[in-house]
Amino acid sequence: MAEPADDITASVEMFLPLDMQRAFSRDPDLAVMAAALGSFSAAVFHTVVPMSPSDRLDFCRRVAASSNGDFPAWMVEASLRSIEGDRTAMDGTDPAVTLGIPIHGLVVLNSDYLTTDAAHALRGRAEELAQELLPRWQALPPQ
Repeated sequence: MAEPADDITASVEMFLPLDMQRAFSRDPDLAVMAAALGSFSAAVFHTVVPMSPSDRLDFCRRVAASSNGDFPAWMVEASLRSIEGDRTAMDGTDPAVTLGIPIHGLVVLNSDYLTTDAAHALRGRAEELAQELLPRWQALPPQ
């Protein structure tokens, strides 16, 4: 069995740059989910945070559109604000629905905003963020 750090490293490599075949051929265990959110967060800080409000709104709409109606643009914005540190941004959202935002966000970021070199450069930060998330998620009581 792979160590969690090794699994996170391998998982981040699937998301930055996005390798759809590899990313969607694995069961989404906690390490994969942490890597997806860590990758999305690193890419958001690099790409979305510096955007103008109108470009940010366009990004949110594009991510929501990629979900075929699974979630609206306001949920994408709430997710972005949460990543930026707003602890109440996700209040009132359905966690089962918002789980798809990082994946759809990574699809849009990798296809339209990140170069391959930029995606590779974000891997280290994505791994750090995923390593922070994983133990917190593992400590949560079973649902």
